[in-house]
Amino acid sequence: MTDPTSFRLLHLSDLHAGMSGQSLLWPNVKEVFFRDLTTLKNQVGEWDAVLFSGDFAQKGANEEFDEVIVRLLDIWRHFESLGFKPTLICIPGNHDIQRPDARRAEVRVLKKWFEEREIWDDFFRDNNDTYRHIITGALSGYERFVANLASTSIPLARAQIGLLPGDQLISFHDKQITLGVMGLNSTWLQITGDEYKGTLSVDLRQVNALQPEVGKWCGANHFNIVVTHHPLDWLHPSSLDTWYSEINPPGRFDLHLFGHMHEPFSMTLGISGAANRHSLQAPSLFGMEMLADGKTNRIHGYSLLSFETLDNARRIRIWPRRLLGHKSGQQRFVADNEFVLEDDKYFTINLQTRLDSAPAPVNGSPSKTLQAADVEHQERDVLRPLNYHLALPSAHRRVRRAEQQQCLETLESARALWLTSEWGMGSDEFLASVMAQRSTQSKSFRLDACEYSDKDTFSAEVARKLGCSFAQFCDALSSESAFLILDDIPTGVEPPIGSVALENDIESFVEVLVDACPNLWVALRSLKKPTGNTLVSLQLAPLDEADIKLYVGDHERGGPKLTTIDAIAILYRHTDGYPTRLDARLKELTVVSIEELSSSGEDTYSGDGSQSDAPLLLKRAVHELSEAGDKPTRRMFDMLKALLVFPQGAELSRIKRFNGVNPFYPADALGLMDRALITVSETPEVGNSETNSSQKILVVPRPIRDYLRTLVNEEALDSLNMRAAILLFGPDWMSGSKDWPPHLDYSSSWCGSADIANASALLIRLFRLHRENPASREAVALVLLAASFAEALCDGSHYTSAANFCRDFHALMGPDDSAEKRAGLIRQQGYALRMLGDRVRAKTLLKEVLDFPFPKVTRQSVLIDLALCHKADRESDAMEYAKEILRINRNNSHGYQAQQIIIELEPASSDRTRKLTELERKARKNKFYVVAENIALTRAKEAASDDAAAAILDSVLKGPENGDLYNKSRAALELIN
Repeated sequence: MTDPTSFRLLHLSDLHAGMSGQSLLWPNVKEVFFRDLTTLKNQVGEWDAVLFSGDFAQKGANEEFDEVIVRLLDIWRHFESLGFKPTLICIPGNHDIQRPDARRAEVRVLKKWFEEREIWDDFFRDNNDTYRHIITGALSGYERFVANLASTSIPLARAQIGLLPGDQLISFHDKQITLGVMGLNSTWLQITGDEYKGTLSVDLRQVNALQPEVGKWCGANHFNIVVTHHPLDWLHPSSLDTWYSEINPPGRFDLHLFGHMHEPFSMTLGISGAANRHSLQAPSLFGMEMLADGKTNRIHGYSLLSFETLDNARRIRIWPRRLLGHKSGQQRFVADNEFVLEDDKYFTINLQTRLDSAPAPVNGSPSKTLQAADVEHQERDVLRPLNYHLALPSAHRRVRRAEQQQCLETLESARALWLTSEWGMGSDEFLASVMAQRSTQSKSFRLDACEYSDKDTFSAEVARKLGCSFAQFCDALSSESAFLILDDIPTGVEPPIGSVALENDIESFVEVLVDACPNLWVALRSLKKPTGNTLVSLQLAPLDEADIKLYVGDHERGGPKLTTIDAIAILYRHTDGYPTRLDARLKELTVVSIEELSSSGEDTYSGDGSQSDAPLLLKRAVHELSEAGDKPTRRMFDMLKALLVFPQGAELSRIKRFNGVNPFYPADALGLMDRALITVSETPEVGNSETNSSQKILVVPRPIRDYLRTLVNEEALDSLNMRAAILLFGPDWMSGSKDWPPHLDYSSSWCGSADIANASALLIRLFRLHRENPASREAVALVLLAASFAEALCDGSHYTSAANFCRDFHALMGPDDSAEKRAGLIRQQGYALRMLGDRVRAKTLLKEVLDFPFPKVTRQSVLIDLALCHKADRESDAMEYAKEILRINRNNSHGYQAQQIIIELEPASSDRTRKLTELERKARKNKFYVVAENIALTRAKEAASDDAAAAILDSVLKGPENGDLYNKSRAALELIN
């Protein structure tokens, strides 16, 4: 006797990623699963391949498949830690389908498949058949998932592809064993939520498209298995007859593997002396505890199969594993004793000796090479895994026109360019807009280059993944007009000493491609701008307000009602001009008003699908940081979370001690930059005209911020907010202190707009969290702070910020909040709007609080603003408001301003000029400098000569430092003009 030669296959099924509540439970199951894999490897040895027989996801959604990839990468990292890297085989299940609208006529016909036989021939013969499109569309998410898998480090089985997604033929040649695997899609008819047991189909044409002489093909292998997602009792009786007679007659396949029902069992069936048929159903690797009936326990587990030859005998040994819970609460995988096991570990299926002996592998064939049976078919489909649909929504056609033109001209001349685009910029749609202008129609392909190191390694990897030579790859690209996206290129990486920079190396790779493929255009897409490149580099920026107006006007959820100045300003504040965020906000506006969106807070996550539409690479990058065990990487994640509460970013020095005794370092910021999780913007240091220094602001781009917010729970977010409040408002802000931090005087005209935006967002965010209890210490403190903050903004002439903040904060206040502070916020908003020239809304707001019992001086302020609004609109009410001010007090600054209004309402004359000059003199004497400057500006406008006007304006500019910056700015502009 000699040791058996074996091929080992790990069989998994039914992960159901995305099932409600599952994400909370998976980490614990993963821990015990990995522990059991280690035990099994030590007992049995490493396995050569992993078969997953369907139901990766729960609803076939893209975000669910992205989560599957994250989990699979975790599993393969564990395999690598055990010293091996098996190949993966994927079969789709019914939960991997995105169900079409059940009301569609085509769907209703497909539900009656066995009654509508006249559609069968066209369905299987014509790729463009209407009913075929329904099926391939329903499985498009699954195909995207497989294509994304191919771009990861997980080795996929190189297979011959069949008619339907998931149909495949694979031959494993390993050691002295040849294993044939035929995977068949059994789920393609299960496209609605109805009961399908006994109604599904596996058609002989699916088999013939893979291998017409399947019996001969099986005869060339030592072992053969056929894989579906469903057990046979889910097939229609006529399809079941075809299965037994044409697809799997006795003696053809050694084993039928499937999942779906989540209850493991094996069955051997021999009829009237014919060869036995063997089948094995997999349990669910992971799901919820109960099946849909709410009564039956779902069994979680997996199995390892070893296909072995010993002398002339053939056998399959199977180690079934099952998850058990202990009364202590501990979970563990154990041998499944529902099977009759040998040594309490495995059971054996003894197979008949084959009459036709399989040939030995060809000498020189590499270990674990996957052979396709039909070379011609394989060549025809060589680019299929790279197919990439560039959708072109109407909203993208008219924006970024200058960038579109530059991109098109560069591709027409050089046939290649760099495109730098952060997440959420809509770069796919941008490229689609460019390609729509190409003179010839092109097919688009995407090749993941996130692990690019050098052109030789990359070329070999492309050939391996596509199952062809690199020359065949180039030939396929040359067959027609094509557009190739080399995606996620890791730019900005320092090359080893003596090595060529990655940017230059990949450009030489592209040069080979475009030389070999005369009709090919190439876009090299990266998150970070390349350095040292020779090809033209184009960087996409967020949309400005002009482009947002075009975008919203053309959007299917937009239109003229959302293109007003106010609406565009609100959308810009809530999206930063990122197209994906605009899409999400416009979707939200189908159920809320623009006013409600405005008051929701510009940095508030609104459940708009930010997690679901987050790119896979972003999810991976954040996942690696959050799961890291080493202190430096964890500190990077902590910095990322700290920056989360500063929507406009923050200087490193500002947040260095955000976590107290655990400071952040420049290396942490550099690590986040390398992962494209933050950007750095430079702004001149405000108020420091004597130096060339600039502030370096660390910013988490909005799409990343939105995704991060879905990962941070409310308790953690509240802790981050409270720490940020100390930085932005001082340590005593909860006691109502108005002592701003020394570097953040919001009443100063020099205070930066980013600091103001951060403070505004934080106040609104905190109040939203605490407003449900208006008597709480936090809510009371926040209302007091909001009133002080709004007043400071107006004092510092930050009128736009003040108007927006007052509007949004006031909208959140309830009847139990301070009526005085509410009226104060409305008054400040009215004042800010008047200063911005929006007199109609200013008058409405000011009249709303005119009868509030303010102190006399505050009432005078309201009346002044109303008088000035009516005066600017040449309305007679201005005189009445001014007289009421004088009745309250004619000798304070408001009284002097009222006198100015009354004088200016008189017809122009020398006497009027004399009165204004005298009033200005008295105002300066009483140190009412703002009033004096206002009068001076009026006198300059009415001066008899330019020289006289210039002299008056110069006096305003040279006036006291405590004069009004707004007036000084007006004087400077008048002098220029």
